[in-house]
Amino acid sequence: MYQGADLESRLNWKIRQIEANSQDEKLDKYLAANEVHLVIRDLFLSGPDVFRRAADSVGLVEESSRSDAELVSDITWKLGFPLDLDDRGAADLRENANSLREAASEFSHYGQEQQRILRSLSPNLFVSLEETLDRALVFACWLTAVDQWMGKPRFTFFRDEARRDTARILSSYSARKGDAVTFNGDGVNTLFPLISGFGLLASYLESEADQPDKYQRAQSDIPEAFGESDLIAFGYQSKLPFLNCSTESRRRLIQELRAVSRELSNGGISAVRNSLEHHKGSFPSQEEILNCIDAITRVCDLLEGFGILPMVFRLSSFTRDSEGRAVYTYEDYSGRVVRIPVPSSVVVTGGPSWNQNQIIVSGLVAGGSNWVPRFIPGVRSEFTEMWQDWPRPRTLSENFLQTPEVSGGEGESAMETAGPSDA
Repeated sequence: MYQGADLESRLNWKIRQIEANSQDEKLDKYLAANEVHLVIRDLFLSGPDVFRRAADSVGLVEESSRSDAELVSDITWKLGFPLDLDDRGAADLRENANSLREAASEFSHYGQEQQRILRSLSPNLFVSLEETLDRALVFACWLTAVDQWMGKPRFTFFRDEARRDTARILSSYSARKGDAVTFNGDGVNTLFPLISGFGLLASYLESEADQPDKYQRAQSDIPEAFGESDLIAFGYQSKLPFLNCSTESRRRLIQELRAVSRELSNGGISAVRNSLEHHKGSFPSQEEILNCIDAITRVCDLLEGFGILPMVFRLSSFTRDSEGRAVYTYEDYSGRVVRIPVPSSVVVTGGPSWNQNQIIVSGLVAGGSNWVPRFIPGVRSEFTEMWQDWPRPRTLSENFLQTPEVSGGEGESAMETAGPSDA
């Protein structure tokens, strides 16, 4: 990818600070010291020429409308590495916010040179802010307003599809309210719809929660096993997932969604960005910049703490007591711990296995139980489309079962009389 004098000099510049005897040794040290996601971001997405070579080499197409984070995930998967779409939560946003905070705090007065430094740091902050808000809003809407039980496969979060659902739901609801907020299903959204979207989603959920009968799942769509015992309940009685959560969980979620919009609006995010990046109005004061960064930091805490921002958790431990009660403990990138006790009085089939990397929404719980939503990070490709329905169970027709060659004694079917070698 870096063949040619110009591209090779660009690569050498990127690894210039690594101490080694040769460029090859520097590159080896760089690759050994960094996570694959960071290597792909820094080396493959360094410019359109290098990216085009990388995309062609792995067979990546239709990439023009995708964000950097999604391109990194796509290339990671194409290269055969584990696909963790949301491995770092809001870590990049926090790092960019801290970089701007350090620079803004260093001086009490901003001359031309200080303004240049601050303006050079602001694009990274606001690009990562838009990406983080987009991921959180899309996941929050999919989590609460899209029927994951009917998804194919179930309980698998496909971000591109969820983004289109989010744009449809929020744009339609905004139009009904008479607001002029439009969401782009391709992910090209400015800060205004992203900031206002969380409060809008809260209002949408409240309005739909007043019509529970509208979303009641038909009894025929509920697995029969749940009608055979009063000890367990099906966790997705409503086709609106928001209504499957406890009353307290729903109340807290509405508060969190509105708090995100409120923090970002009151923090002067748009005004500071316009001044730093678009030179609109006077240059912001230190207080205005720090207030903006503080608001972003609080939003990161809200999104990650509740689970609105989808983050991958890994199983770290498992314990079981003498009564058969177990606890699965998971950790995210920052060491945040989520403990899930089992068994639960609410059961949902089709979710991730216990030892699988998964998205966990620790802020929500089903009513009268300890069940929390868990999802599989998904990606669409020709390979996954080809095999999504496999392994496929064998279906035998009634006529076939009734033929003398395969039927057993009176009242028996071939499926009941067949031994292991016949199945």
